Amino acid sequence: MISITTYLISFLISIAVLVWAVIQDEYFSPKQTMMISMMTIGNGGYLALAVSNNVEEAILAYKILYVIGIFVPMLIFFIICEICKIRLNRVLQTILFLVQGLLYFGVLSVGHSKLFYKSVDYYNADGISYITKEYGPLHSLYLVSLVFYLIAVIVVIAFSVKRRNMVSRKNIDAMVVLEFLTVSCYVLERIFDLNVELVPLADTITLVVFTILLRRLRIFSIYDNKNIINSKLEKVGCIVFDKKLKYMGCNVTARGFFPEINEWELDSKIPGKGGYYNTYLKRPLQEYVESEDRSVKSSKEIKIKENVYVVSFSTVSTYSGKIQGYTAEIEKK
Repeated sequence: MISITTYLISFLISIAVLVWAVIQDEYFSPKQTMMISMMTIGNGGYLALAVSNNVEEAILAYKILYVIGIFVPMLIFFIICEICKIRLNRVLQTILFLVQGLLYFGVLSVGHSKLFYKSVDYYNADGISYITKEYGPLHSLYLVSLVFYLIAVIVVIAFSVKRRNMVSRKNIDAMVVLEFLTVSCYVLERIFDLNVELVPLADTITLVVFTILLRRLRIFSIYDNKNIINSKLEKVGCIVFDKKLKYMGCNVTARGFFPEINEWELDSKIPGKGGYYNTYLKRPLQEYVESEDRSVKSSKEIKIKENVYVVSFSTVSTYSGKIQGYTAEIEKK
């Protein structure tokens, strides 16, 4: 039988992973950090259940540990889509979050209504507490959500098998093994009607492996690794404008190319006379802004004294594609 020490070790490992992820914040997206946090909270709930002294404490522990079952499958689906370079519509993500949130309200009603559990009985065997329960109608919807995200993950992984130039086969194999481990533990609990929870052990293993995998992916990602991005920005000057061509910011390299930027005021119109910007950059930028097709990045060469620079213009857009402003990137040829 699993001992309380095992639950404690799982919880402590989760805390260690969470602290490490916070310290290594630049390597994790908000959804990834949320997943790690949810699994840590849930593992704390499993420990609280094991040491509970009465049915009220056990129900409270169940409300805590269910954050794993309700939210983590959805977050894992989102993260696997990120890994497999599949972009999900934000409206869809919001709807899925709301649905899982409603399910969690059902969990919170345990002890006050019969929506999720019709009845709960408390037991303690060999120093480990557990409960037996009769499931309510909302629990069936919870199982439907688990099956839904399991199928969704399998579909995404199967789709990504053919895209090996974009998704590593090793990453796909790791995701399949982790998904199989979690599902197997859940099924074993239900088939053999175990009084102890195997899921926290599987969750802890999944958490550790998944976190290592995610960090490795972001280290080598040219889109997510700030060190790679910053090394590129050291060579490229970047100036940002809003839709009215007010100055909204720049990097240090741009200030070296255009010294007059040091005199510009943020969120204000750029002075109309003098300086390299007005001489070399203002007109090409205006032409790009007035062009019919701004979805294509525009580039041209300019010569300042003895140096030749490549200037590229592009848009700053919202997730939905609505243009909010423009960028000018300047790189010495």
